[in-house]
Amino acid sequence: MVVDDQDFERNVLLAEGRGDSFFEKVLRVEARHDDAEFDCIAFCASFVGGEVAAHFKLTTSGFFAIKAAMQFRPRFNAQVPRPAKGERVYAIGDIHGRHDLLVQLLNKVIRHYPTLKPTPSKITLLFLGDIIDRGPHSQRCLELIKRLVEKAQARLLLGNHEDMMLASVDGDGIAQKAWMRNGGLATLNSYGIDPPHESEDSFDFAARLKESIPEDHVRFLRSLDVSYSSGSYFFVHAGVRPGVRIAKQEDEDLYSIRDEFTTSEKWHGQVVVDGHSIVDEVDVRHNRIACDTAAYETGRLSCVCLQDANVSVLST
Repeated sequence: MVVDDQDFERNVLLAEGRGDSFFEKVLRVEARHDDAEFDCIAFCASFVGGEVAAHFKLTTSGFFAIKAAMQFRPRFNAQVPRPAKGERVYAIGDIHGRHDLLVQLLNKVIRHYPTLKPTPSKITLLFLGDIIDRGPHSQRCLELIKRLVEKAQARLLLGNHEDMMLASVDGDGIAQKAWMRNGGLATLNSYGIDPPHESEDSFDFAARLKESIPEDHVRFLRSLDVSYSSGSYFFVHAGVRPGVRIAKQEDEDLYSIRDEFTTSEKWHGQVVVDGHSIVDEVDVRHNRIACDTAAYETGRLSCVCLQDANVSVLST
């Protein structure tokens, strides 16, 4: 039996104050799990010998996209992408208010952790943004992830939906309309907030938002980074602008760009790991790994695990 959400939240944080790393805390979760197999892709590849040590449900296109990276990159950079030495990254795609799927996926991460060797010296649990809107439990998602960031050294990147929410709180009328059109009503409902009234202007609505959304939630969202870098990988919510050096990217592009990035075959200087643009399953290419599998609609929330030359995908 998979641990329920309340037990998970409680037990994940049991080790608070002990100075332990995130996964030392998470692995203390006292839970029984069912015997269902992971819906995951895992492989360890050596392109020097062309060998695949482990290969589970890996699509042909995905495998050859990784192998093709050797050909697309400049010759001096033609090696298998890796995160920083000793680091394992679990990057989770767009959650969009699906607290149930979030807890399911975190349980899969817990089960996956001891199966991959060697044991890393650093673990990064990274949420790629858009944890709110569309699904029914935005507030609960935000609360859980906030606690994981504060108590267990997890990371959350700013998504365009969090950006719309913050701009709405600041009284931006255009942002408020865009937010309501793009799933914001579900977030309002999760906080018990009525939709904008016809008789109120953007500042009146913003005032109601400030009264009902906990100040520490807003403060937390304002503190978010827009990117995270580890070795050959660059993590963002949406993508990067092709042809622009990573160090020169505009923040707004990192959390909102779409077609210019998703249709580009250019090498960006690092492999970009992103959410934002929906794919049927985690899409591994020579220049990006796309992780948004439309959890709010499909029931499939996905995560990519990166360590050394290993790439593993876990999904609900």
